[in-house]
Amino acid sequence: MIGDQIKKLRKSKKISQDDLSEMLGISRSTLSKIENNRQTVDRETIKNISRVLDVDYRVLVAGDLLENEVLLSGSAEQIIKSADSIMSETLRLRNIQTNYDVSKRRREMKRVKIILISICSLFFTIELIILLLLDIHNR
Repeated sequence: MIGDQIKKLRKSKKISQDDLSEMLGISRSTLSKIENNRQTVDRETIKNISRVLDVDYRVLVAGDLLENEVLLSGSAEQIIKSADSIMSETLRLRNIQTNYDVSKRRREMKRVKIILISICSLFFTIELIILLLLDIHNR
């Protein structure tokens, strides 16, 4: 996972979590969550981390795969293409999740609108009943 790669590179360069988080402008707890794969990382943050750690961002993305003998026996270009492919697929999956979340929020908003319309109708009905009762009482 990308967090494992970040942690491994950070430690190999003898940089503390405090120092790296300060260089990145994020909290130490956020960096810890990233390194422990409990928080996703957007493309810009990946690029910032790779810049600070002085590695190609694709190395972070494809880190686990780089240890695979099949990829290691291939050329650097193949590894980079694989990393690009993985990054694209990750972003595609995040977009699917985002679209699902937006769709879910729209459905929830529609339900809220229906509830609000029902409440308004109920108040209107109560108002009509009150007016009818007042009219009957005044006769």
